[in-house]
Amino acid sequence: MNFAGSDPSFVLRLDWWMVLPLLGVSIGGLSTHFCLTNAFRHGDASVVIPLDFLRVPFIAVVGALFYAEPLDALVFAGAGLILAGVVWNLRAEARRTAPVARAVTGG
Repeated sequence: MNFAGSDPSFVLRLDWWMVLPLLGVSIGGLSTHFCLTNAFRHGDASVVIPLDFLRVPFIAVVGALFYAEPLDALVFAGAGLILAGVVWNLRAEARRTAPVARAVTGG
């Protein structure tokens, strides 16, 4: 879909020095999808997706440390909402699966 809305001849306008950053972004994107796919394979989606949202506050910290991006109150408010949602969802998931685990183990 992105390629359909773009200029297909953009490749011809790339300079030689853009190859290494393009390769880094490509490998990073591919490894992200690989890791997320493995997380879905080994864990429940109701646990994996909220933990995936934690990358947003982490990226804000990376932006502040490496690119001198300002961290304002809204960044911290958003990170707090994300963390609260993750904790809330994980606790609800733990309560939902606890009776099933006790029934299976006989405890």
